[in-house]
Amino acid sequence: MRAGQRNGKADELRRNDGPGSGLKTMQLERHPDCIFCNAAKSLGLELRWIDGAEGEIGVQFRCDDRFQSYPGVVHGGVISLLFDGVMTNRLFAEGKTAVTGELKVRYVESVPIGRDLVLSARIVQSRPPYHRLEADLRCKGRILAKAAAKFMEV
Repeated sequence: MRAGQRNGKADELRRNDGPGSGLKTMQLERHPDCIFCNAAKSLGLELRWIDGAEGEIGVQFRCDDRFQSYPGVVHGGVISLLFDGVMTNRLFAEGKTAVTGELKVRYVESVPIGRDLVLSARIVQSRPPYHRLEADLRCKGRILAKAAAKFMEV
């Protein structure tokens, strides 16, 4: 196989600027009003899609004090929303539309307000119509939170 054909739509993500035309199409067609996918409704996070490791999708962003719980700390519910969104988009990158059946979040350290943060998601197991994914949230390479989820195609 030639480079760029290993993972189909996941490699399309890597070749294009931003999330790739396949992912962008899925976002617009399947989630036109989503607060995570729709740039006009993205909570003002200014999500920047980035290349992830092999088989991963990533997004870089910064939370301001509108997303704060305790002083200087991102609210846990916002973190859960972000994990759900990045994992859904990982499935979109494969051309799959699915809903979240279960989402488990492990908060390792406080997530700081006003810092560059990176979310990455990967598919751990696919047995259509079911999929298991994992994701992590990092700041300066340090894992601050992790998530595992189960999705079902619709």
